[in-house]
Amino acid sequence: MTSVKAYPPSHKATAGKKQKFYCAVENKGGTTGTPVLCYKYFVADDGSFYMKKKVILAFSGGLDTLFCALYLVKQGFSVVTLTVDTGGFNKKQISQLEKSAKAAGAVKHLFLDGKKELYGQYFSYVIKGNILRGGVYPLCVGLERLVIAGKMAKTAETEKAAYLAHGSTGAGSDQIRLGLALKILCPEAKIIVPIRDTGITR
Repeated sequence: MTSVKAYPPSHKATAGKKQKFYCAVENKGGTTGTPVLCYKYFVADDGSFYMKKKVILAFSGGLDTLFCALYLVKQGFSVVTLTVDTGGFNKKQISQLEKSAKAAGAVKHLFLDGKKELYGQYFSYVIKGNILRGGVYPLCVGLERLVIAGKMAKTAETEKAAYLAHGSTGAGSDQIRLGLALKILCPEAKIIVPIRDTGITR
């Protein structure tokens, strides 16, 4: 947690709210730097300031990821939700995704196109090789998760986020698909899986 002081000190702070302050960051030696305008600093219940940790959350808008967004906000994270379009969304659904994300406390919602990557890098080879899951339908879900992981890693770099999160429950293979891909693509990031890690069930 970064220690900062309001400038001027007489400025009243409201706990739990992001406010506009001129802040001076304290270093280990106790001295302060040049006061700067701070939009990203929040006020704790004791009146001290802190900067929220940023997390990129893979967001489908369903029950699991809505819970994750609410949970992460409550844990003190600045949540950026990310939906990767691999096909099947209409305008109404896209609009609803953003509304749901904001209602859950996300500071930003991103909707990124992943259809070209999905087909060009993965599906075209599945089709050419006639690779079927269980001999029934084209192997696709696992490959889609790789595209999502790639977009998450790039977004984390753009947003300067040190945390990544997804809504895997621990009951299926998504925790492996996303987890391994994220560790390879963004090894320095910390991965949070709220539902699996807390053991919460529906």
